[in-house]
Amino acid sequence: MQHGAALARESGEPALAEAVASGDTDGLPPRLRALLGYAVKLTRVPALVTEEDVGALRAAGLDDRAIVDANQVVALSIRQRNAALRVSAGVLNARVSLGLVLSLAAMASS
Repeated sequence: MQHGAALARESGEPALAEAVASGDTDGLPPRLRALLGYAVKLTRVPALVTEEDVGALRAAGLDDRAIVDANQVVALSIRQRNAALRVSAGVLNARVSLGLVLSLAAMASS
């Protein structure tokens, strides 16, 4: 719950924090919903990402540059989380990280 409060505070959008915490993104803008769905899939099962997933991002209004940016944000988030796990020997949290969601929300609004 602490991450949800931080996301609500940092984004200024409590509905975004609730959507991420619950996994129910139906009420979010289509562009952000597409980015979050893509980020979750790319994080959890990258080998299953297909051209159809990229097509869904394009259909949501993202161009190739924005899609590359989204990939880089996800990759950086995964790398940072993996580094933190090695240092702390903690347990991997399957939820999308606060920084990732904030970055994607910023991308979705531009």
